[in-house]
Amino acid sequence: MKKLIICLLSFLLLFTPNVYAKDSVYSLNEHEDEEFFHLLRGYNEEGTVSGFVAAGHFTKKVQEEDKEYDDIQVMLVKYKKNGTVLWNYQYGKSGEDSLYDFVYSYDEEHHVNGYLLFVQETYEKEEEKPNRYMILFVDLEGKLVSEAPCNLDNVSMIRQVIELKDEDDQPNSYLIIGKKSHNVSFMAKYDLSFNLLWNKEYTDYTDFQEVCVNKSSIVVLTEKEKAYTLLRMNLDGDILSTIKDDFEEKDHPHILSIDDHFILYGFTSEVKVTQEDGVSYYLVEYNENNEIEWETVGDVSLNQEQIIQLKPITKNDELLEYQLLYVNGDDNSIEIVRIGLDGVVYNKVKKIRNNYYHINSFLPNGNTIYFVGQINCPDDDNCDFDENSLFLVSSEDKVIEVKEKDSNTILIVIAGIFVFIFLIVFLRRRKK
Repeated sequence: MKKLIICLLSFLLLFTPNVYAKDSVYSLNEHEDEEFFHLLRGYNEEGTVSGFVAAGHFTKKVQEEDKEYDDIQVMLVKYKKNGTVLWNYQYGKSGEDSLYDFVYSYDEEHHVNGYLLFVQETYEKEEEKPNRYMILFVDLEGKLVSEAPCNLDNVSMIRQVIELKDEDDQPNSYLIIGKKSHNVSFMAKYDLSFNLLWNKEYTDYTDFQEVCVNKSSIVVLTEKEKAYTLLRMNLDGDILSTIKDDFEEKDHPHILSIDDHFILYGFTSEVKVTQEDGVSYYLVEYNENNEIEWETVGDVSLNQEQIIQLKPITKNDELLEYQLLYVNGDDNSIEIVRIGLDGVVYNKVKKIRNNYYHINSFLPNGNTIYFVGQINCPDDDNCDFDENSLFLVSSEDKVIEVKEKDSNTILIVIAGIFVFIFLIVFLRRRKK
């Protein structure tokens, strides 16, 4: 009888899954207000992935006579896959420095030979802040090789830099979008050596937010007074059509390019969730004719204050599926769900329960997922600084979740099993 009870208890323990991921958290913890915003794979000179490169800002507290001021600088950090720091590059003088984006740099044979950082020209705090944007070239070892101006006038904001490829899928140019000081959007194209090929302004659109490029066109997401418009352009930056201009008020949309198609995704309130005024996610795939191929709407409540981000998952250059990251609005856990190529929602591959992480980007790599962002120090922890940079390495545990009605059924079954065991023991003892 004892053996029977032990076997039954062991069986129950085996089917009591831990739904949360096992994570390894790394932070520089060297300065005030560290935060990573971008993440790329890190390459070595042989052209293989040797880690990950995170980019962001940090703040140094500077004491000058009787005054203290914040010195905000740009940082670029390369980590090994196990979280060890390989190198740390920092940029900036005593003024306030800003990083707008960073992408790969390529040599003449289209191999990655470093990183390009798009920053506002640095200055000393006693000087007037310059209105000039710079491109920093940092090599694979974290050394600054060169810096050059973007050669753009009256720019007030660079929103995004995207790499363009030719018909053979080789990188051949860069596209920059942003906003100019006279309240118009701009788009500029450069070759790989950053010679300006063309530069266009769009007076009817005050702020370009995101851009994605496929083989035949450019898709641009614009915003004006919190109203979004989705445009299609040709590869020369001429507007062809309006794809969508009836976004929901609570939406904060994003776009992802897939071959000649693209996916629009964001927040929607047109679905029942646990919170009365809450939102969930939606995904819509469009073809090159602006026609909808499929639509998907989630059934989980989301935290709108946190990021939502979609990543393509490939193997040997073949697209397998998508992974969507969001923050659950009920328990603030960070979750990643699998989405099929036809929009079908599959299982969750990640659930990180922690109220102290603010995620800005993630990157799947095999069975491990890497995150960057910021850690807000818990009240009961002894941190050197309250806001630390976050580099999170998370193994892809199998996430098993049970719906409430199924959970009740399982509890009833478990209770029945224990009652059954108790009755067997009781009757056997009574017979003796």
